[in-house]
Amino acid sequence: MSDTVRIRRRAWINGALICDEVIEEPTTIDTEPIKDWLHEIFTRFDCANNLHVFEVEFLDEPNEDERFFRFGTDTTRMARPCPLEVAQVLQALPPSIQCPRCRKISFNPRDVVERYCGFCNNWHEALDQ
Repeated sequence: MSDTVRIRRRAWINGALICDEVIEEPTTIDTEPIKDWLHEIFTRFDCANNLHVFEVEFLDEPNEDERFFRFGTDTTRMARPCPLEVAQVLQALPPSIQCPRCRKISFNPRDVVERYCGFCNNWHEALDQ
């Protein structure tokens, strides 16, 4: 029996494949690297405001029904999509702030504390007036 498991990670944003990589992890999988990868893709590509699919494929799993884990808002790329509320996804992410002007969401901790939108370069206090 192998001490590692091969995992393929893919991400699609608005139908475009933006990440496709194979990694090896110890059989006692630490979920932090996967969470970090998801957080990085989610924030870099503004997934809160774009259709997206994340896929984790366990390459050594022979059973097709258990080999894939997919989730996101673009169900056209999923074999058997399960309904998932955006609020559930956002609860699993770090603190965020949504701009009242452009409606984009930032997960940057400094933006959250300072109530600043890095997308449209405005302070929220100025927009509230």
